[in-house]
Amino acid sequence: MIMNTLQKIEQILEEIRKVLELDGGDIQLISFENKILTLELQGACSTCAMSNITFGMILNNKIKDRCGNDVKEILYLNSINDGEISLYSK
Repeated sequence: MIMNTLQKIEQILEEIRKVLELDGGDIQLISFENKILTLELQGACSTCAMSNITFGMILNNKIKDRCGNDVKEILYLNSINDGEISLYSK
């Protein structure tokens, strides 16, 4: 089965969600437009100071590996910075 970019992203989020839930966190896809992916960190992830490192190393690499140039930037919404932070950009 050939998957489009949004399907690949959703599959990646499902894979990582299992790990996040173990620590009381979650992640929600907010939008994917013009190759910009916006995600919201929820639960424990939204206030965790280490979330930048976790998502920068794990999630961003998975998306880059599977989606390539179809995703040029990933924005994360969280409670730490009261807004958007960009962790990945091509």
